[in-house]
Amino acid sequence: MNYEFRRNKIEKKLKREGLDLFFTRHYPNVRYLCPSFKGEGTILITKDRTFLLVDSRYTQQAKLEIGEEQNIEIAEMKKPFMKSLLKLFSQTGVKSVAFETEYTTFAFLEMLKKHCKGVHPVRNRSPLGDRTEMPKALPISNGVQLHPVKDWVENLRVIKDDKEISHIRRACSIVDKILGEIIDDIKWGKTSELELENEIEYRFKKEGSEHLPFKPIIVGGSRASFPHAHPTNETLNEKEFVIVDCGASYEGYGCDLTRTIGKNIMDTEKIGTYNLVLKAQEAAINNIKPGVKTSDLCKLVREMFWKEDVVQFFIHGLGHGVGLDIHEAPALSSHGSVKLKEGMVITIEPGIYIPNKYGVRIEDTVLVTSKGCEVLTRLPKSSWQLSS
Repeated sequence: MNYEFRRNKIEKKLKREGLDLFFTRHYPNVRYLCPSFKGEGTILITKDRTFLLVDSRYTQQAKLEIGEEQNIEIAEMKKPFMKSLLKLFSQTGVKSVAFETEYTTFAFLEMLKKHCKGVHPVRNRSPLGDRTEMPKALPISNGVQLHPVKDWVENLRVIKDDKEISHIRRACSIVDKILGEIIDDIKWGKTSELELENEIEYRFKKEGSEHLPFKPIIVGGSRASFPHAHPTNETLNEKEFVIVDCGASYEGYGCDLTRTIGKNIMDTEKIGTYNLVLKAQEAAINNIKPGVKTSDLCKLVREMFWKEDVVQFFIHGLGHGVGLDIHEAPALSSHGSVKLKEGMVITIEPGIYIPNKYGVRIEDTVLVTSKGCEVLTRLPKSSWQLSS
């Protein structure tokens, strides 16, 4: 498939901003602009040309993989990266270059500074649509002026097309099928958190997942009150909640799911907390539709927790976007003002964490549709998890 239409959007952005070239080294952004190529490289886009800069390890791979892509020129890096980059600047005759502030290291900036003269302020739009002050432009001695920019590609990635959604669906189906089987196989009192983590990674990949988008979070007992605790050799015990947070990926696109599981949960407080979190998640999902502010969804959940006097134990955001990065725009927080749009893929993950006692989190990957939403992860999350 040819993804030139994505690169054309960056070309139009360059023309609007009066700049000559944009480049990215950030792997998810390279993958988005040239999905056919699976290796490491740098994408450079001018107003009428696109280059894929790779070193000799990836030259033949690039030629093979981007065969269906149109108007991409492969440039092999025969010198250190900085010299190869400056050579392309010279060959194309560009005078102004946009680079991504979020993925530019201090060391890289230091190398650029060796060529810099003078500064002037520039501005750029953030994903939220507001005007944010950016670092200053840095002209370098060969006459190319560097302009720090932010979220040019990420803004495009927020809305998923049909192909991207199909990849996320496939990742979700892997999690739904395999995690359900793994949970059924748990030997309570014997299986450890680390054993469950290893089983998830092995069986997800065996089912077709690529790399896992993040290391699974498996934590039980009182440590379940730590939202992102690392798995240990502690066993999974009856009468204790266990938080299982994991995801799979397909063609680079990830999904995210959390279930709080247990066996012979008899404690009425724990059951009440679980049911409250489940009810809050269902309420948030039922209110998802285009035009709804992410902050309003967060407010809805927090008000439900406030009425039960547990809002102080909800210590993170309600969710996040999912795609080539497991955490991407939009962020779902009380401070956000993003309006949901059709084609966004987000998570809804309320949680309550009682210090030194237990924790509960329930999370699903959700697609915003034209009239509402579709929950893409479908692993059951009801009373079957709370009894023997």
